[in-house]
Amino acid sequence: MTTPVLVFDLDGTLLETMGDLTASMNHVLVEAGFEAIEPERVRKMVGAGVKVLMTRGLEANKIEVTDEVLEPLLAKFIRYYETHIADHTHAFPQALETIARLREAGWKTAICTNKLEKLAKPLVRAMEMEHLFTR
Repeated sequence: MTTPVLVFDLDGTLLETMGDLTASMNHVLVEAGFEAIEPERVRKMVGAGVKVLMTRGLEANKIEVTDEVLEPLLAKFIRYYETHIADHTHAFPQALETIARLREAGWKTAICTNKLEKLAKPLVRAMEMEHLFTR
């Protein structure tokens, strides 16, 4: 018999990561001399990866997005986010408890995310949820 597997998205499904994503983008934008973006506007910008998020942040500042502008800011975003990955992030209510119960019932669980692997793994560790997912 095949063991059933449930695959979960990370950001916005298991974890509320908007606080850290917003803080990271705004840190980079302000440091570069641009305007910070309100959290509710940032919420509408996420979902397609960090490169798209930073592109949308620059566009919101009416900046023409070129590789020369975007790439250094993207690198700064990733560096900042790596060191502040779980400052404001938290699990959604009952998300981790539900996964634990599913595992107890025999399900295998996994994560599928568009977050860079070098960011996803440290986030899962920081949230102390590695034990909930099949390796």
